[in-house]
Amino acid sequence: MSGRRLARRQGDVEIALDLHLGQGARRPRGLRGRNGFRDLVAEGLEVPGGWTIVGRLVIVVQTGHVILLVVKESLMVVFPSFKYERSLLAEGFSIFAGVDEVGCGCLAGPVHAAAVILPLDSRLGMIRDSKTLNDSQKNKLEIQIKQRATAWAVASASVEEIDRLNIRQAAFLAMRRAIAQLSTQPQVVLSDGFMIPDLAIPCRRIVKGDRYVKSIAAASIIAKVTRDREMDEYNEIYPGYGFREHKGYGTKKHQAALNKLGPCAIHRTSYEPVKMALAD
Repeated sequence: MSGRRLARRQGDVEIALDLHLGQGARRPRGLRGRNGFRDLVAEGLEVPGGWTIVGRLVIVVQTGHVILLVVKESLMVVFPSFKYERSLLAEGFSIFAGVDEVGCGCLAGPVHAAAVILPLDSRLGMIRDSKTLNDSQKNKLEIQIKQRATAWAVASASVEEIDRLNIRQAAFLAMRRAIAQLSTQPQVVLSDGFMIPDLAIPCRRIVKGDRYVKSIAAASIIAKVTRDREMDEYNEIYPGYGFREHKGYGTKKHQAALNKLGPCAIHRTSYEPVKMALAD
C-alpha cells in the first residue's frame, strides 16, 4: 500500500491510497465497505504521515485501483512515544515530568492540571491524547498510569482564582501546584503548548505535546478523569445545568440552561456567556 497524497482540506484530511488490488486480493486489515459513497469502519488502519485511524470514516470513493478516504481529523491519532524524553538523556536529564491541563475552555468549574513521571520502560501502549479516548478507556488508563508511574499528582485552580487571575494564569497555577505535589521532583518539565512561568526547574514547551509525548499524554488523561468526576459531583449539587453531560463546556444545552436558570456558584463570571446571563 503506497500513499499518493496527504492534503488538508476544510479541517478534514484527504488521503488517496493506490492499493493495486488484484483478483482475489484482500483489502488492508480494518478496511470494510463496498464501492461508492458510504461510511465504513477502519479501526487501526494506518495511513501516510504516521496517522492511525481509530474510528469511522466519512466518505469512501473507489475508482479502479484508487481508494479516496476523507477522514475527520478527530478520528485520527498519533500514538505518543518516549522519543522526546529519550532525547533529553543526552542533555543530562534523567527525570522528566509531563504536565497538562484540562478545562480552560469551560464556562463552569475549576481548571485542573496533572503532572506525571513515567519510567521509560513502562508498557502503556494505549496512552494517547485524552480527547481521543472514550470514558472506559480513560478510566482504565488512569489506573494503569497511577500504578506504573514513578510519581503523579493532580491539582486545580478554583473558579474564584480563574476570575481573578484569568484562565491562562490560573492554569499555570494549577500546573505549578501539581508539579510541587510530586513525590519525586523532576529535573525538567515537559509542558503541552506553553512555557510554565515561575518554575524553579527547566521547562520545555512542546506544541501538541499530548499527541506526541507519552508523559504529557498520561498527564492529560489523569487531569481529564479527575475533572470529569468533579463535574459529575457538581451535577448533583447544581441540578438542571447538565454538568454530567457536558462537563461545563459551552454546549447549546449548557447555554440554554444558563440563560434559563442563571449562573450558579461554579460558573466563571469573567467569561462572556456567563456575563451575558448575569446581565439578563
